[in-house]
Amino acid sequence: MSFQNTSVNLGSSDDMGESQAVPFYRLWQKNQGDHFYTATAFEVIKAMQDSSFQFESITGRLLPNRLYGALPLYRAYGPTATDHFYTMDWAKLQDFVVKQSYNYEGIAGYIFASSQPGTVALYCAYNPSIKDHFYTASEAEWKKAIAESGYEDRGITGYLFAPN
Repeated sequence: MSFQNTSVNLGSSDDMGESQAVPFYRLWQKNQGDHFYTATAFEVIKAMQDSSFQFESITGRLLPNRLYGALPLYRAYGPTATDHFYTMDWAKLQDFVVKQSYNYEGIAGYIFASSQPGTVALYCAYNPSIKDHFYTASEAEWKKAIAESGYEDRGITGYLFAPN
């Protein structure tokens, strides 16, 4: 019996689905103090027209489907707090829904639980004064929000592809 030596290269970001990744848009609603993130252009337009959100940036790129070991990034909205919350942790999501009266809004997209080729950290910070979760792929922006804008460190939510 003989075996052929085969190898699989999982070292490039293209193998992880980067070519299929879509923008993860960040919007800001100043009056309510709420950051909103979506991978859907329709939601961007609707939020800007209906709720006075302003486009800020593309936070990164995520997968629209579950591929290559990526896991769901869940989205919830707290109407009392006027806050959007994102997590890969189903138990944490349930805590927000049950104990803090957030509404589950579905899966925002798919990201990775650990660093993969071509990915960057999605940092999270929370401002208790305005009840706002803030997510960014920029470590400098995250640190600045903590140092200067009243946000608290909430760690890394997951890993997504860098914005182009």
